Amino acid sequence: MLLVSGCASWPQAGTVQAGKVARPVPTVPESPEQGSEPEAGAGPEAPPPAEVPAYHPAGTALVTQARREAAGGDPERAGATLERALRVDAGNPWIWIELARLRLAAGQQSAAQGMARKALSLAARDPEAHTAAAALLGAAGAGP
Repeated sequence: MLLVSGCASWPQAGTVQAGKVARPVPTVPESPEQGSEPEAGAGPEAPPPAEVPAYHPAGTALVTQARREAAGGDPERAGATLERALRVDAGNPWIWIELARLRLAAGQQSAAQGMARKALSLAARDPEAHTAAAALLGAAGAGP
């Protein structure tokens, strides 16, 4: 299994399955052993957690690479790497968020706003990405 990690702004570690990165599913308590009686008053089982979108591992790897490039003082190369990541996984709101952050840091507020809006539109099923995109939109000087 390949573990992919990121910082606080990127979804935490996930596993690779069929070419996609999926967030780990919260641990489910063990079910009672077969043949044992359920506890008196025990209610119905809780519904399964909402499905979290899966992202392509190549896109995730390219975002990590772009962060290293930006931290190393090469924002132009980082931008090119993020654009490459978009060609791999254009539906991933986190790539748009990273690119918007890079543009905002370069003083390109209009571009950052557009990318943050794109991320917001893609983040309907990813609450963490939705929150990050909305905050970035605000930081870029625009409301949702």
